[in-house]
Amino acid sequence: MPRRRARWRSRAAPWLAVALLYAATLGLPADGDRLGGDERTLLAGAQALAEGRGLDSGRDLLGAGPPALLAPAQLLGGRLGTELMGVALAALAFALAAALGRRLGPEPWATAAALLVALSPPALGAATAVLPDAAAAAVLAGGALLALDARERPTIPRVCAAALLLALAPWLAPELLGPALVATAALALWTARGRPRQVLALACAEIMLASVVAQVTLNDRLYGAFTAPRGQDTPEPGGPERLAALLADRDAGLLRWAPVLGLAGLAGWLLWRSRRDRLARALPAQRDVEAAAGLLAAMVAAHALAVALTPVVLGAAAVPARSWVAVLPLLAALCAWGLRHAPRTGAALGALGLAGSVWLGAELATGSVDGWSRFADSSAPWGPLEALLPRYGAPSAWSAIVTVAALAALAALVMREWWRRREAALSSR
Repeated sequence: MPRRRARWRSRAAPWLAVALLYAATLGLPADGDRLGGDERTLLAGAQALAEGRGLDSGRDLLGAGPPALLAPAQLLGGRLGTELMGVALAALAFALAAALGRRLGPEPWATAAALLVALSPPALGAATAVLPDAAAAAVLAGGALLALDARERPTIPRVCAAALLLALAPWLAPELLGPALVATAALALWTARGRPRQVLALACAEIMLASVVAQVTLNDRLYGAFTAPRGQDTPEPGGPERLAALLADRDAGLLRWAPVLGLAGLAGWLLWRSRRDRLARALPAQRDVEAAAGLLAAMVAAHALAVALTPVVLGAAAVPARSWVAVLPLLAALCAWGLRHAPRTGAALGALGLAGSVWLGAELATGSVDGWSRFADSSAPWGPLEALLPRYGAPSAWSAIVTVAALAALAALVMREWWRRREAALSSR
């Protein structure tokens, strides 16, 4: 018992420090009244609920879930209360990311990867924004962790807790339905391995279905549509290069603000090679690693597809890479696997992201940037090299060249691996 307590304290200490750091950034800049359109809308909706008025008293509420989430904190502490709740949920989300990372590899890689992502600019911006993104990240990470626990020990409390938590995700944002469905399907398949558990697997699907039906019904009554209005910070859909923009755009690209997340791509490659070489046959423990990595990769892929097909923010006054915030803990867990296999590269990419956070903090302290949700014009952490990054907001030859080059490099990598596998198969005959 003393060892367990000491281990729990050692694991909880980093996330308490992260929460305190998030809270410390609430005072940057001194003028903290410049909120985005979505933040003002959600605060108004939360205030309406706190005062006993209905959701239909506000307009463009982004759904019923986010205002209901913020209402208790708004009632108890006003805007500061909603910000502190976001801080606590963001720290919790990355603590769960470290727990997920430990399923892919030992310490210190799991905690190190989670900390590098937690201290990146997108995570800092989301933690202090009056938005449901931090809550969504905690819900998806918690649901994935519970689903993996239920895979090992499919008891009724574990399975039901995982299903209920995943069923909450679409209420926070409609694009979260994709990763929630993926995790629910995996949970149902894992729990249906034995005949006595088939009813429990069916219950997982029914919980998600009931949640979706209830949400659609409520949205239809409130807004006259299946989904709620998208909000003021979200423009109309862009072109076919949207997914590339979400990754590499100069203003809102994920890898532009958190380069360390490139290690998640390495983790995907490691997963593919592990399954190709059938390592689980020789190493039984590899089955658990493949199951965890496969679940996280599938959830991230489902979310990427969802945000690629829905309106996103590019260069607007919003948290950079906001579309990815909900899956940042899942990506951080995948990065733990990549960091273990490429520690030097991961350290360099992580240092670049940390430098960007420090750079932005200095700009906030000096008033060069209005807030964590408005630093799209900052050149951190690239400096003059930022001009080499593509910008997808308007038709650009450079952005097309970068996209085609990246796709060509990926295709060449796949073809090279396929050719090696073909040669190995021919030589073994």
